[in-house]
Amino acid sequence: MSDLYIDLYTVLYTVLIMGGILLASFACGLGCATLAMEKGYGVIGPFIVGFFFSIIGLITYAGLPDLKTRELLREITIWHSDSSGPETHNVRKRKVEPQ
Repeated sequence: MSDLYIDLYTVLYTVLIMGGILLASFACGLGCATLAMEKGYGVIGPFIVGFFFSIIGLITYAGLPDLKTRELLREITIWHSDSSGPETHNVRKRKVEPQ
């Protein structure tokens, strides 16, 4: 009968450690989802990656390129290549008279 006896403190420590691991995994999943959302990616996949791979998932999603910035740069490049120079813009040059 002594083989089946489980100490109450052992159970309590095990539950606390497992709860801490689950909480940390959830926090990493939430961090990955937030990073991915800010960079223009989906949310569910990064959450799952962050939950199961923790710090490695966070590092991975922190290193991904920003899709929002890429799209903005693409639009600026297209806008700039469409214009043939400063004369196409409605910019008035004023004369500066000497005093």
